[in-house]
Order: sequence, then C-alpha cells, then structure tokens
Amino acid sequence: MIPTDASVAFYLAPILLVPFVFATVRLLVQRSEMTRKIAGYREQNLRYEKVVQDRNVTVETDQAKSKQEMNRISSQLVQLKDFARKLGASADEHEIFAIIHDHAVAILDVERSAFLEMSQDGSGDTLVIGVPPRGWTVAEMTSAIKKRPHPFETVIRERRIYVRIRPRDGGAYTPLASQDTLEAAYIQPIIHGDQFFGMLILSEPKRADVRQASAIFSILGDLGGIALENAAFVRRIREQAVRDGLTGLYNHRYFQDYLTRALVEAPIVTLLLADIDHFKKFNDTHGHQTGDAVLRKVAEVAAQVVQEHAGKIPDMALLARYGGEEFVVVLPGLSEPEGAALAELLRARVESTPLEYENQVHRITLSIGVAAGARGDDKSALIKRSDEALYESKQEGRNRVTISSRDAASCDGAMRMSRPAALVLSA
Repeated sequence: MIPTDASVAFYLAPILLVPFVFATVRLLVQRSEMTRKIAGYREQNLRYEKVVQDRNVTVETDQAKSKQEMNRISSQLVQLKDFARKLGASADEHEIFAIIHDHAVAILDVERSAFLEMSQDGSGDTLVIGVPPRGWTVAEMTSAIKKRPHPFETVIRERRIYVRIRPRDGGAYTPLASQDTLEAAYIQPIIHGDQFFGMLILSEPKRADVRQASAIFSILGDLGGIALENAAFVRRIREQAVRDGLTGLYNHRYFQDYLTRALVEAPIVTLLLADIDHFKKFNDTHGHQTGDAVLRKVAEVAAQVVQEHAGKIPDMALLARYGGEEFVVVLPGLSEPEGAALAELLRARVESTPLEYENQVHRITLSIGVAAGARGDDKSALIKRSDEALYESKQEGRNRVTISSRDAASCDGAMRMSRPAALVLSA
C-alpha cells in the first residue's frame, strides 16, 4: 500500500518536532540558569549594598567620634588658654594654687581632688587654705600624708607624674595611695627649677585616657610651676620694697602708709616710738658691726614681744624700723594704757636680754614714748607727740616709758614716766 500524504505527515511530524522540543527545553534550561544567575547577582548586589551601608555607618560613626573628640580637644585647648591667661594675671601664690586645682578638675572631670602645699623638703605637709579637698575629708587627707611609705615621697624624689596601670585589665588606674587612705589616680608635683611648691591630687579622670591626662597634667604642672615661681619673685620684690634690709622689719615708708590707714579704720591707735640708749657709743667704742648686731637684736626681741601679745591686740600690730636706732610699733584698737603696758614689757625684755657678740656681752636699754590718737587724727601730730614723749624719757634718765603729756592728763600720773612692772594688757 502506497502511503498517503496524511500518513507520511503523521509519521514525520514527531521527527520534525524533536528539534523544536530540544530547542525549547534548551531555552527553558537557559532561562532557568539565567534566572538563577540574576538571583545570584541580586543577592551579591544586596550584600555589596549592605557592606557599603555598613561602611557608611562606620564612617559616619567614626566621623561623629572624631568630631566629638575634636570638640573635646578644642574645649580643652580653650580651657588651657583660659588657664594660662588667669595664671598670667595673678601674682598671688594661693590664688594660683586655686587656679591650677580648679582647671584640672574642670578639664579632666574628676570627683575627688585636693591641692597640698608643701615645704621645700616635704616635711611641712599642709592643705592649702582656699583649696579644700573635694570628695575627700580633711581627716582623710591628713591620714594620707602622714602614712609611710606613700607615693608623695616618690613624687618629691623623682619630681614627675606617677601613674600605674593594673596589668589584669590594661586600662584602669591603680590608686597611688593604699586602699585605706586615698584612691588617687594622679599626683602631679608643681615644680619649677629647684623649687617644689606642692602637689595636685586627683581621682580617676572621666574625660581623658592615661596618655591624654598625663599630657594635660604636664601642661598644668609646667605652667603652674612657672607662674608660682613668678609670684614668689614678685612677693620677694615687694617684700624688699617694704622691708628694712638690716633688721627685716617693715621700713619707714611702709610704716607711714600703715599709720595713715590705721587712723582711718581704727577707733583708736596707740603709737610706741622707741630709741636705743647710747647707741652712738656702741658704734664708736665697738664698731659699726657691733652696732648692726644691736639693731638686729632689738628688732628680734621686739618682734617676739609683739607676736606673743598679738592675740590681745584688736587689729594687726605693726613693728617697723623708724630710722637709725629708732623703732616704732603701731597698735590699732589698743588703748593708751594698754599700749604703755606693752611698751613696758618691751623695755623690760630688751633690758633682760643681753647681746653676746664677738666674745663680748653688751647690755641694751630702750627709751620709749607713747601717744594715742583717735580715728581721723592728724598722723604727723601723733608722731610728734610720741617723739616728744620719747624725748622726755631721754631727759629723765633713759631706760623708761613715757606717755605723751597730752594723753597723760587722762591717765594715772605714776604711769606717765616710770617703769610700771605691774602693768598688764587687758584680756
């Protein structure tokens, strides 16, 4: 039987469709692979986007931290600039102590702090007046500086910042004092040249790590030491300007200024003018060096007498060298009889305190004039009255106390020109 076209087509159709089927399958497979690759690309792209996003967040975080750190450093620089400005404007040592303390506390943000002023050899450990401890009691500070051994000695010996770090955690501060005294993270000596002024003691800083705190401490210590040395120099210059070079007492110029203020502020001012008897004889017979020794001895004894009775004088008394062999004592708030009593104590003490100089013993006596003035009285007139009373003491035989004739009208006549051993200062 001869195949017809229909039968041929029937048998040939599957054969002809095979390539199309394979092509379709291949396309489907390729499409599936393409879809899988696209999904992989998308997943990879998402991962890349996540990485970029994380990196952006990290960068932003780092930028924020850097900005915060820059702001902190900028703030510290501003505070250090203010610190230097205030140091430069002050010539008072205790004020400088307070400036160093307050700026260290503000810059480093500490809870406990103190400033100790110490003597040159470290033996006079005392809290500085005006800079009380923060967070520590005075008793704790006193206990800490008295315990031995303690890190203060190391600071004095090594004259450098003393910081310890615990090995186990690598970053925490180790208290420099024992646990039963102070938990101090930093003890900064304030030194310039060979002079040791004191030390700043702080607990753990909140705003700085070890390196930053050490750098700030160094700046505070260096600038503070220079400022304190300058203040000490200014103080010495001022002292030289108002002190007598031989006796160390205040000089005539300072006495005049002080008496002027006293007659304005005090309701009554008693003035003692003392002269060394036969002083010229010391110079002519034994030489001027012996005369200088006599002046220094009288100044020493007079200073002791005034200091011993300082608590019984309402206002601060002033002892000065008036000139030559004359000394003056200003007693604000002390009545004329009380001033005469102090003058007699001074006269008697000098008389009973011989000078031993170059294997010789010299007896010294004083003649003293006493005068009192009320608030607003003329200064020159008061000095003149005390000088006149001194002249009367000289005329009546020396080695005695004489009250001014104007003031004597209101006093017992026996007190006017005598050596009243029974006179005492009122309590």
